[in-house]
Amino acid sequence: MQYLKSVFWILAILTVSIYSEEEWTVADVQFRGNEALSRGELLANMETTPPRFLIREEFDFATLDQDIENIELLYRTIGYPYASVYIHNIERDTATMSVVITLDITEGPLVVVDTVKIINSQILSSNDIYAFIEVLPEAPLDSPGVHSDGRMIRDSLRGLGYLQASVYSKQVIDEQTLTATVYHRIDAGPLIIVKNFNIYGLQRVHETVVKREITFDSGTVLSTPVIHESLRRVYSTALFNFVQVKPDTTRQTMLHDTANVAVSVQLREAPFITLKAGIGYDSEEQFYLSIETAYRNLFRRGHRISLLGRASQPVRNAQATYSVPWFLSLPIWADFSIYAERRNETNVEGYFDGAIAALRGQIRQNLRFNLWTRLERTEWATEEPPADLFPLLPISPTHLIATTIIYDNRASAVDPGSALFASVQPEIAGIAGFGNQYVRLLFDFRGYLPFHFERGLVSSGFFTGIAFPYGEEQAIPTRERFRTGEAPVRDVRGYTLEEVTPFDDEDILPGGNFALIVNPVEISYQVTDGLEGALFIDGGNVWSDITDFSFEDFRWAVGMGIRVIIPIGLVRLDYGQPLLPEVIFPGRFHLNVGLPF
Repeated sequence: MQYLKSVFWILAILTVSIYSEEEWTVADVQFRGNEALSRGELLANMETTPPRFLIREEFDFATLDQDIENIELLYRTIGYPYASVYIHNIERDTATMSVVITLDITEGPLVVVDTVKIINSQILSSNDIYAFIEVLPEAPLDSPGVHSDGRMIRDSLRGLGYLQASVYSKQVIDEQTLTATVYHRIDAGPLIIVKNFNIYGLQRVHETVVKREITFDSGTVLSTPVIHESLRRVYSTALFNFVQVKPDTTRQTMLHDTANVAVSVQLREAPFITLKAGIGYDSEEQFYLSIETAYRNLFRRGHRISLLGRASQPVRNAQATYSVPWFLSLPIWADFSIYAERRNETNVEGYFDGAIAALRGQIRQNLRFNLWTRLERTEWATEEPPADLFPLLPISPTHLIATTIIYDNRASAVDPGSALFASVQPEIAGIAGFGNQYVRLLFDFRGYLPFHFERGLVSSGFFTGIAFPYGEEQAIPTRERFRTGEAPVRDVRGYTLEEVTPFDDEDILPGGNFALIVNPVEISYQVTDGLEGALFIDGGNVWSDITDFSFEDFRWAVGMGIRVIIPIGLVRLDYGQPLLPEVIFPGRFHLNVGLPF
């Protein structure tokens, strides 16, 4: 049988070489002999697939070969260690330049685990290990899972400080009873304790910058969590592009139950000057130009200075920020910024400048905070009709105190993975005794769930914000009111700002004091490398005040879009069609960069 298989592969390769100058596509993939796995389950593990919506896969023999290996591996994970897959036929249609592939599957017998034996489990008890391994008695034999369990046992020991731990895993199959015995033989090695550590590779960065981020010292048990946290913190300084923590685990030190070892921290400094510039477009701001430059190692202590500028037709702003790590010897950052902004929108013009002082840091993994105060003044403001109709303008100075608590375990802003994002932001202005007096509270929640081997993503989001004046004030400043499509309020795709944002009594200045945006579901799917399609439902509105809220005013829209991954990020073009209220507005395109929420 193996000889025949080899002959067939040679013939198949010769056949492919004959047609190598032509581009063939896959018309269909058929299976024979599969019972334990359905056709859909098999295709889900293959790159060689029949045509999907507007997509036809190019036929590539090397890809098909890898697909066959993937199917055999899949069978080995569900208890069929003897499964094999062969090409039965590749039928070519020269008229359509397509192929129909037929695969023969020999599943073989199902093998069940009879016993799992743990050998030399002095550090972790057998019961402790049984609690987290996955291949257990009475379950189908998962051959790859046996070795995965071995790695889990090894990693658990290394997480306790046994960095030299190794686990030898194997399975023995009784072909008479079709049962398997699984063995995990453990060699824990010594407990690793830091004797001292040395830092290598520093040239322009002072060693204090590294030492304050390292989470171990003499006498510390050196475990993988300790090493990973140190690496994370050193990398977070953005001063290094290579960091390695390496204990001296020579044979002489490894002969005892406990080993006091020297640890070396190897570093390579990154460039300290960065410059980013770009041109973009979004539906609200139209074309814009942005530029950002920074120097990240002032005084050799990792202090930063950065300049940020952005210009579009309605908004132009610039900001300079000085950042200090480990402010007052605490593991927090202090940011001091000055900024200026000019807004030249349809109904209001304004020039704003101010200063911000902020403290930010991490409470624990994925949970961070930002506490800041802002002092802002309005240099001038003009509006139509004349100013005597607007006694609250020009806007008074604003002194704001605010904080944000953020939970964010997204892998990245473009590819979040299975993740949650939640933030709460209370703000209060005017408690210093001058200027505008108001309170704002913002809440933002987003959830992400990948599917189909992470080619698809289901997302959901919710945002609400409320603002109200207090004291002698009678209104919220125009700049602080909520408007859809302007941060922090998301779009209701399919509507213009005027359709989902109220105006003041003179029907001039847009903005409201209560916003509610819901994104019940967005489903995106990668149809090919760098290209995704999406379907979504959006809902929400902005009201002048929370007392004006009514479900009758809630706007709903459905739509579809495409996403293209390019070097600057994820570019998306969405088309939303309004559903409610009864007066159906025309649909609208939205072009932007990044995920919609």
